[in-house]
Amino acid sequence: MTTEQQPSLSESERQEAFLAELEAERQRRMEGGNWTRTRPILQVLVADTETDLEAQQRALAEHLKEHKGDPKSVHAYQWILLYAIGPPPIVQTPSDLWDDDDVGAVDVTPWRPPMPAATPASPPTPPPPQPTGPPSNAGIPPQIHARELRRLARLSRTNTASRMHR
Repeated sequence: MTTEQQPSLSESERQEAFLAELEAERQRRMEGGNWTRTRPILQVLVADTETDLEAQQRALAEHLKEHKGDPKSVHAYQWILLYAIGPPPIVQTPSDLWDDDDVGAVDVTPWRPPMPAATPASPPTPPPPQPTGPPSNAGIPPQIHARELRRLARLSRTNTASRMHR
């Protein structure tokens, strides 16, 4: 009988071999349909009188009636638990709140004296003065008008010079 000595593997080589075995097993199970990446999701409305586990078992029983081959443990599924919060709201329509046949209504508006008579209308305002002089400086004092004309002339000379340098 001969025994072959396997060369001793380093720690990283053993880990790589183990991971390769795991990957091969996962692939075999995925192809066989026996294993999935995620657990199926079930949802259940939890009644006020039951615990979460009881509601999950009830929903699982209903699920297994249609899917006989699925896992039979509550822990094999992801769960969405729905809870009914508080009593249902009371809806009152406007006719419920303010019926016209309610004869007990009393007007509680405080008394106010009548408004005084309207004051007489004021005389009409005079029309604005008509400008005098040429229309180019209507309403502008002459010295301000002359200053603005000088600025405009300087600005137009500057713009013309800058266009020539381009």
